[in-house]
Amino acid sequence: MAYNSSHTGAQIDSAVGAVIEKEATWDSKQNGLRGKKGQLVGFTADNVPGAVDASSGGGGSIITITFASDFVGQTWTLKGGGETYTGTVDSSKTATVSVLGINTTYTLSAALSGTTYTTEVTTKAYYTALAVTLEKFRSTITVTVDSGSTVTATLGSTVLTRTSTGTAVFTVGTAGTWEIKATKGDQTTEGTVSITASGQSKSLTLSYANVFGVCWDTSNSSTALTRLTPSTDPYGLVTKSVTTERSKLQFPVCRMP
Repeated sequence: MAYNSSHTGAQIDSAVGAVIEKEATWDSKQNGLRGKKGQLVGFTADNVPGAVDASSGGGGSIITITFASDFVGQTWTLKGGGETYTGTVDSSKTATVSVLGINTTYTLSAALSGTTYTTEVTTKAYYTALAVTLEKFRSTITVTVDSGSTVTATLGSTVLTRTSTGTAVFTVGTAGTWEIKATKGDQTTEGTVSITASGQSKSLTLSYANVFGVCWDTSNSSTALTRLTPSTDPYGLVTKSVTTERSKLQFPVCRMP
């Protein structure tokens, strides 16, 4: 059968070439959304749209809560942004709550034998699906840093935030190496704290300036300098021991008679 076309061979070749060039783009296009009747379209992860369950609370971000089996039968509370939600942990060990706040931190708590266990979840700048797990785990991290500093403790996707009053205290519900970061104005300092078991209480001191020091004994003919440490500095200015590395930071000098 003859094929009649108003396009020239060159035009057809060009069109075929364009299709081949776009093949990868078309292959990576978003898959069609699938879900059940009554579900909503939301974000199941950053930049990942998907079906999420609608909550009876209506509207807002949907937080799926998972509890350790120890909490079955116990009362739980979720508070944040002036909102309070409560319930009882059933055999499914899960609960779903719809919250209205954006960029809002919600604290989930439940008590066992007089001890209250907590964890936090922070909503994003848009309504989405979030998840949080409450474990039978409670340890404390105390950070000493300048008052007014914004201090964060991060482990995986969990980010806790406090404002220092000289110290910032975090109650954490998960073991691991927590990354601690403090910011004040244009200054930043950071460190890590390792939590390996429930019941631990760890401390970390952060400072924004590294002050080194050396000491010169003028009674000695030698011009050699002795390195100072925070514990040997008579003026209490040194915050870090001198290393072999050169530095342009402040060097207080101790002069001995």
